[in-house]
Amino acid sequence: MIILRYKKPQYLTKRTFGSSTIKSSDREIENNSSIKESSIPFSLQEKVTKQLEKLQRKRKENKNNRHSSSQSDSKKKNSSVEKSNPYVPPSIIKRNARKASQQTKKQGYDFKIPSNYHREFDKRDSTNNNNDKFVSLNTIQPNHLNYNPIEVPNQDPVPTLKHKLSRVLFSPGIHVLQDPRTKVYNFNPYLSKLLPNEEFDFNKISSYIPSSKDTILNKLSNSYGAKYYSSTSSMTGLLSQLHFFISNFRPVNLVDFSKNVQRSSYGHFSRSTKLPASVIVKKASKGNVYAIDSDKSTDREMILSLLGHSLERLLTFEPEEYEKFKVGSNAEIPKESNTYHYSQIDSFILRSQLDAYDSRLPGTGTFDLKTRAVCAVRYDVVQNETNLTGYQLNQLYGRYESFESELLDLCKSTMIKYGLQARIGNMDGIFLAFHNISQMFGFQYLPLEKIDEIIHSFGLKDMDRDITIKEVQENPEVLDRFENKTKISKIMADKEFKISIKILNELLSVIQKNLPMNSNFRLVLATEKINSYESKLKCVATVITQEEIEELQTKGSNLKKIVDFQNEALKNHLDDHLKSIKNLNKRISKQNQSVGYEVFVKHSINGKYIDTVHPILNHPNDEWNVSIKINKMNQDDLKPFYERELSKKLDLLVENFEDINNEKDVECDEFRQILRLFGEKGKKTILTEENSEVIWNK
Repeated sequence: MIILRYKKPQYLTKRTFGSSTIKSSDREIENNSSIKESSIPFSLQEKVTKQLEKLQRKRKENKNNRHSSSQSDSKKKNSSVEKSNPYVPPSIIKRNARKASQQTKKQGYDFKIPSNYHREFDKRDSTNNNNDKFVSLNTIQPNHLNYNPIEVPNQDPVPTLKHKLSRVLFSPGIHVLQDPRTKVYNFNPYLSKLLPNEEFDFNKISSYIPSSKDTILNKLSNSYGAKYYSSTSSMTGLLSQLHFFISNFRPVNLVDFSKNVQRSSYGHFSRSTKLPASVIVKKASKGNVYAIDSDKSTDREMILSLLGHSLERLLTFEPEEYEKFKVGSNAEIPKESNTYHYSQIDSFILRSQLDAYDSRLPGTGTFDLKTRAVCAVRYDVVQNETNLTGYQLNQLYGRYESFESELLDLCKSTMIKYGLQARIGNMDGIFLAFHNISQMFGFQYLPLEKIDEIIHSFGLKDMDRDITIKEVQENPEVLDRFENKTKISKIMADKEFKISIKILNELLSVIQKNLPMNSNFRLVLATEKINSYESKLKCVATVITQEEIEELQTKGSNLKKIVDFQNEALKNHLDDHLKSIKNLNKRISKQNQSVGYEVFVKHSINGKYIDTVHPILNHPNDEWNVSIKINKMNQDDLKPFYERELSKKLDLLVENFEDINNEKDVECDEFRQILRLFGEKGKKTILTEENSEVIWNK
């Protein structure tokens, strides 16, 4: 007869709580501590009391340790204890790790700055005469700065939307052109298939006028006593860097996105969005004013920017009028509207082109038109210039082929520039049209208030948490917090815009005092993280001649010729182009005079310096002031910074073309390969539906 003996696993007789191991007997003693003392022998009673006291001390010590150490330290400690403890099975370790991770996500973002942290702003006494780096110290009060629109008479009327697209303006959310399930069109089917670039005659549309060549801007600047004038396209790069500086890289607020979005990892701006800004500041031919033009040396006329001009006409002209823009059409070209909004803020006169208008919208009734290509196009530019993708948008939510994923990518990248352009132009919002170069998918209207909420509301106190009926009964005003969120976001955006303009004005004034009088210069501006608690703004201005300006801008315009080359010829052309730009940058840096500065910031709200990582207003009436300190940059750092930051933009250009001579795409990253596979799937779908009956829900 064989007798099997079962030995109870040790991990069932011992339990792990935090970093302490408690025996089952201790748990039983604790649970039975309510037994009457008279029923327990004195010796046992004394033993029980001692064990309970010991147990309570252990728990108290563990609790204090958890609160005194950081979350990451606690995770490491618990993890190491569990792994070294033979009584804890692997399944329990994994479960505890999962719970710890969930708790970290639940606790969320750490907004507080430690009380013992010393800011860079305060590290050196700015009044010390021995501080040869110190330049200036100023306090900016945005409430004292005004944004003033300027009326310019005799302008063309602003275009309006056609194809009954105006109903998108008054209905929040995505409006699909064609229902993916029933294939019924919600708007004119004419919008579905987009005209290829080679079939659109771009000579029939008006060309872009740089700020430096705009006579109206120059005249207004002299009339209103301004120092600088520019356009939205030239200013948004600078203002984006100033946003990163003032907000300390505040993440975007994605609370309205679905659970598909990982908020902890998707709330930060993309690398391309954080690239340094580079502009040309040029002395105007008339008056003591300067024009600010964008630096086109690393720009390129891609298929996307060309298509944008075509699609703007598609959305604002009737089909029979739009047909006249086709190559080979001899019909009289319809009259185009070139209408601009002009405004003054501080020492700047700013120009913004007005794309569309609807009298039913609040304010000026104007809004911007933005055509947004799908990710399969944006992340695979070269491939799509020769082999158009079939990538579809056929669902509202999801990681791929969804409007949500496109809007998410927009929030992390170009959304900040869209908001700045709308604010400069005093517009109500932006109208988005989603496409894949050959096919239109849908539309969405984003009011400026919503854009402000996405860019500026991250961290607003208690705005996104759940509320209880008890809270409402005790304080009915809690119901207004969602309206306050919109109000506060708009106020923060307005104030930050004014602060940014003032900082830029201070910087330009300092630069001009330290460069030869009336000289042109190239300004490179970038925000760098000092640590997780604050950032600094760095800039270098280099004197540049008129000949060098023309050479830089010409090199940028020459990039559009890239589409005419294939494979090895394309690679050689790009290599030569990049080499010539780098050589020009080095020559300018080496031969020409340069000055560089670092800017530090300190925020006060209602008279008290903030103790949070990002400036946060809690009420619409809060007063937000900013102190800025400007120091000279170390002379040895000027040229390395100048060349390094300009190289970052060139490096991104190289990445866009990294597989131009790789026909099999063996080095193409996995994400782009997935997008290409979705594109091939979409092409097959298009072929099967090519001869389907067109049904339009007029």
